[in-house]
Amino acid sequence: KIKKENKLWPGTEKIVRKYSYLHAAISKYHGGWKKINKKYNLYEGNNWANIMKVLNNKNSNTYYLTGLIVSDGHISKSRNSITISLKKSDEHILKEIYNWLNMKKGFNIVNTKRNNEELRADLHFFGKKIVKFFKNFGISDNNKSFNQGRLIIPNKYFADFLRGALDGDGCITADIKRKVFRIGICGTKQFINFIRFRIKIILNLNELGHMYSVGNIWNVYWNKENSFKIRDFIYKNDGLFLKRKKRVDFSIDNI
Repeated sequence: KIKKENKLWPGTEKIVRKYSYLHAAISKYHGGWKKINKKYNLYEGNNWANIMKVLNNKNSNTYYLTGLIVSDGHISKSRNSITISLKKSDEHILKEIYNWLNMKKGFNIVNTKRNNEELRADLHFFGKKIVKFFKNFGISDNNKSFNQGRLIIPNKYFADFLRGALDGDGCITADIKRKVFRIGICGTKQFINFIRFRIKIILNLNELGHMYSVGNIWNVYWNKENSFKIRDFIYKNDGLFLKRKKRVDFSIDNI
């Protein structure tokens, strides 16, 4: 229809939101996606002003979300958007963020396999101001998986930030039979070093953690004693957390 009429008829923005495959068609026949986005302000309408009011308070949830975006988020410069993707079984944390920010849209469940055996939960943020807000913390929008470096996080909220990062790309292993309790996280070399040195200073740990690489991805994990210190540190405040990874029922006495 776009090709036939060669014009943007009323209601185009609704169609674009619903059918993402029309992006290419609109770009081809109407001078590029940026031009369409600018004319119709398609993604700025995601209640961004109210979202920014909540984010600008910069509380523990703000820094938790920053950590989650660093680990499991994606920033698109061309569409001025941020997307967080998790397994459907972890959708509760995205819904909690959705409700906290008073969002009107942006949450959806996506089929990742044709047989519908595997589902993914996505949360989308649209708007230049929202993207700029998170980039100001130091989040990279240039191939984040390989270029993410240090971030600007105050000590007061570092526990919340680290909890978000661990909920995304971290691992908390607890096994009473094997007497194992271990916390680890993966990312770029610069990002992992940022975490290692910062957490050692804040908690006065007796180690920087054991660091190793698998290809271009770097990992760090801490011994049992320090893992318990980190666990207690990230869960000391009330705030957002992924239920699946919270291990407060394990103590150093029973492992």
